[in-house]
Amino acid sequence: MATNQAQKEYVLSDEHRALFPAYVQRFTALCLRTMDPDEEFDWQFAVKATTNLFKIAGIEPPKNFFIGTWPACVAEARRINTVIDRTIDPKAPENKEVSSALGWGCYSAAAAGFAEFFVQELGADELKEKRDVIMDVTLASGPSLLFNEAAFLSYFPTKIVKGENDSLTPHWEQPEGLHGWMVGNPDELIDFCVANKRKVAKKRR
Repeated sequence: MATNQAQKEYVLSDEHRALFPAYVQRFTALCLRTMDPDEEFDWQFAVKATTNLFKIAGIEPPKNFFIGTWPACVAEARRINTVIDRTIDPKAPENKEVSSALGWGCYSAAAAGFAEFFVQELGADELKEKRDVIMDVTLASGPSLLFNEAAFLSYFPTKIVKGENDSLTPHWEQPEGLHGWMVGNPDELIDFCVANKRKVAKKRR
C-alpha cells in the first residue's frame, strides 16, 4: 500500500493484521464519544483544529465558524444557503440540501486511526503531521460541515441511543451560553457568497 505523496510502499504482515481489532475498538470509541451537558466545550480548540485541517490540505481556511448542536448546525447551514439563493432569485425554493466535506469532527476517527496505524506500526514518519492534525479534529468536536467560506462545528452528543438492528442515534442537549457564530459575521458571509455566485453566473454568459 502506498501513500499518494511519497509513493512509498508498505507491506502488511500477519502481525500487523492482528493489530487491526485493537485499533478499530480504540477509534470507534473516539467516534462514539459523548459529553456531559454541563461539560465545557472548547470551541477555540475546535476552530484551531479545523483551521489546521484546511491548511494541511492546501486550502484557505474559512473565516466564519458556527458552533452548536448538530441539528442546529444543519439548520443554520440550510438557512444560509436559502438566503443566498433567494437573494439572487427571490423565487428560489427553500434549500434543504447541505453538501460539503461532511464527516469531520468526531466522524474523522477512521482517518485518524488509519494514520495512527501507519505511523506507529509501519514507521510512516511522513504522515505524523497529518496524523496530529486529524487527531486534533477528532478530539475537538462532534460531526462538522466544512465549506470554503464557513465551518459548522457541533458539540459532542450528550448521549447515543442504540436502537433496532444495532442502529445508533446521537442526541444533543444545548449547553447554556455557547451557540451561534463565534467567528465571523453571517451577513458578510451571505454578501460574499452572493457576489461570488453572480460573478460565476456572469462569466458563463
